[in-house]
Amino acid sequence: MKQLEKDGQRGFSLIEIVLAVALLVVISSAAVPLLLRFYQQAAVEYETEHLLADIRKAQSMSRTSAPALGMDHSGSDDRQGASLLIDRESYLVRVGNGQTDIKTRHYYLPSVRVAKEGQTSADGFIFFKDNGGLRDSGSMMTLVVFCEGHMGEGRRIMISRAGRIRIDRRSL
Repeated sequence: MKQLEKDGQRGFSLIEIVLAVALLVVISSAAVPLLLRFYQQAAVEYETEHLLADIRKAQSMSRTSAPALGMDHSGSDDRQGASLLIDRESYLVRVGNGQTDIKTRHYYLPSVRVAKEGQTSADGFIFFKDNGGLRDSGSMMTLVVFCEGHMGEGRRIMISRAGRIRIDRRSL
């Protein structure tokens, strides 16, 4: 690079600065989409694992807390035990007997969403029986974790009626 000297000062010419900025623009235009894709994949994987852990925790709590809460084995009282309410932008984990509930809410990372496929209760909660199976569900329930605009690259969490949980990491 040609350096100019005037009165003991050194500097770059305008053309050199414009070329350097143009080179940075070209490099960043290639890097930004790669970084965005990396963020989306990492965010979906993180939220999938977080949701899976909370589902398993709620399932385990319903197994251990149902007798302590006085829940009958018929599963007729929907307000007892552990449950999850899954929205597009957050989910709520609730444990209790209807009068004394403990609730925790988790908000997803920016642009991450969750869609439900399958049957939930009338108020939208996913309930577990005291044996860990899904209550009020006729079949398997699937939760799809994805980034907005990229649903095909999401992850599925599948919960069978008997309570078996697995993740499908293949593209949708």
